[in-house]
Amino acid sequence: MDNYNKYIGLLALIMGLFASILLFFVGIFYTMKVFSIVFFDLPGTAFLFEYVVTLTPFVIYFTSYYFLNRKIISTEKLTAKISSRIFMSIGILTAIFFMTLALMDIAGVQYEWVRLYKRYSYLTLISQILFLFFTTLSLATGDKKEIDWMDREQSA
Repeated sequence: MDNYNKYIGLLALIMGLFASILLFFVGIFYTMKVFSIVFFDLPGTAFLFEYVVTLTPFVIYFTSYYFLNRKIISTEKLTAKISSRIFMSIGILTAIFFMTLALMDIAGVQYEWVRLYKRYSYLTLISQILFLFFTTLSLATGDKKEIDWMDREQSA
């Protein structure tokens, strides 16, 4: 087998990979389309879908706060611990507040806060990303300084 045949075989494998990935996503799309047609005819599934879609970002936020909390415990510097705990606490409280407003919106409550939340619901994502960023930034200040690669080679 010469190099020409190897390159043709490699090109065929790469094209087959792209085609299979495309077919995989097309299959997923049509499967989801069939399930949505079947499930949305059942009573109550539209509400369940809206409930799951609303709670999914908050589950991601709380999971990331959980892992950040585990990282805070292992941090050695006290100032980094305190500042990251403050940012994390504020972030968790705002996430709970926004989750409560989102659940009240699903339930159909017509308070002024809920109407205001509907209008500015994109701020939930922005605020949570900022609180997660500042928490990790304050955690990064507590990490030990990395050893330069040249210093590692000289010490080894």
